Amino acid sequence: MKIVINKCYGGFGLSDKAVERLLEMGMTASKYTEDGNLPNGVDFSISEPSSFLGKYYAANGDDKEFRSDPRVVKVVEELGGEASSSLAKLEVVEIPDDVEWEIEEYDGIEWIAEAHRTW
Repeated sequence: MKIVINKCYGGFGLSDKAVERLLEMGMTASKYTEDGNLPNGVDFSISEPSSFLGKYYAANGDDKEFRSDPRVVKVVEELGGEASSSLAKLEVVEIPDDVEWEIEEYDGIEWIAEAHRTW
């Protein structure tokens, strides 16, 4: 299984070019509504641009599902560094298909960890 993660301080973020490609591939995006939710059936959100970050894109619902979506993986593989927002360095990692996994992070740097119990 292939999964997209961020490999630098900052956090996961897609470039405008990556978002345009995902929309061409049939994914849907929307701004958050006034109540702070996304409409049903929308794959990811788009925030208002800020002077520091530019636009921000985030998955709707299960981030694991979004990060392992074949369309997201394909865009990051095709665009390489151009798929990342200004504060991200997106990479595709591959893990065995039968592993139950989680995305772990510290200060925006992410890695894949096998799911286990924590107390």
